[in-house]
Amino acid sequence: MKKVVTIALLGTILSISSTTTELAHASDTTSHVAPATLAAQNPEDVLKNRIKFVNDKNWGAFLDTSVDADKPILNQFLQSDISRKNKDGVFAIQNAKVVGVKELSLDESSNYAALSKYIEKYGQAKVYYVAVDYKVDKESKYFLNGINYFLAITVPENGTWKVAEFSSAPVDTITSRKQGFGTTDENQMSQMVSNRHKGLFLNRSGKVVERNVGANESTTQELQSNVGATAINNSHTVPSYIRVWTYNGQNIWYYGTGGEHDVSFYYYLKNVLPNEWPKDSTTEGWKTGAECAKMYGWYYVYNPKHPESGYDVDDTTNDQVFVAGTELDVSTGAINAVGGQGMQRADGTLFVAFYLAGSYNSTGAAQGWVSQNGSNYLATNQGKSWTGILHYYYDQSNYNSPQGLNNQNMTMFTY
Repeated sequence: MKKVVTIALLGTILSISSTTTELAHASDTTSHVAPATLAAQNPEDVLKNRIKFVNDKNWGAFLDTSVDADKPILNQFLQSDISRKNKDGVFAIQNAKVVGVKELSLDESSNYAALSKYIEKYGQAKVYYVAVDYKVDKESKYFLNGINYFLAITVPENGTWKVAEFSSAPVDTITSRKQGFGTTDENQMSQMVSNRHKGLFLNRSGKVVERNVGANESTTQELQSNVGATAINNSHTVPSYIRVWTYNGQNIWYYGTGGEHDVSFYYYLKNVLPNEWPKDSTTEGWKTGAECAKMYGWYYVYNPKHPESGYDVDDTTNDQVFVAGTELDVSTGAINAVGGQGMQRADGTLFVAFYLAGSYNSTGAAQGWVSQNGSNYLATNQGKSWTGILHYYYDQSNYNSPQGLNNQNMTMFTY
């Protein structure tokens, strides 16, 4: 992944109507559009319309604001009678009003989202920190009554701006760096988000709407090696489960149905790593992958990537490929070997542990994402351990060099 991004604010009162549209699966064809073609368009308008379509229950128009690659799974969610009945995601929303948008700089945005994959695929991107006031039928970790905060990434596709990601924002990190709106409500939400990292999802009244604490299976089966750890961090609680949208045919067979499933976090990791990391990886390469896969999932449990659909991650290349029943001894051994170890920024906050295939060489120091092939090169030719590989790619990167924290290193913590 590489980088190129920005962010902004909205303000529209929305009214409710009831319109349901039959949706068709879209192709994955991507069209790169020259910046000049898009100059007259404002991505903020796409975001405002997206919120309006949710408010109006115009699901066809809502779907059309998304990139083609996201449409099949989003369509599946919108057509799910179970999701409607359970009032999952946007089906819980009565009305919505955008109350703020703030454009973030490229460096700021790179701290909170894996922008490189969007830049690589679409050529450019713009990112927005968005505040939306909701009234909901059912509060959840995805939507609360009152103002909710999101990171919206827009990209050019087929001659117009589309939404590539609309994820829950790490409000605590954004406010601590004075990159937010500076409002009293935002400061309150910052405290609520801090509690999420301890597995407690609270509403504004202090009521627990979801609890996700204590992955007993993983903490008893992972090896508590503590290699390279600098401190026990009681601010981060490893998840017990992760909410996955299953689209893959084997997962639908395994679970008996597609859609949303709460998957043991340890089981999730065991059935992600073999599908994400090169099978010919070195021992240290596998361990590097195990840590990346773990921290990617961990981050999105507490800052859900797909709040509009009411789940944390899906089982496709949109996130990490999860296929039930595919664990391997070598990959599970790597997961156990890095058990009890977490990654965080120098300021103690979590980040998206992003990775790409990359090249089999030593390029990419401090690039902010791990090269899968490069990790094997570093292990084989430079004798680096998995912690050394992670430091090689994440130290001094945008993840660890926000305003006021320049030239910082990634650190390890124990849990």
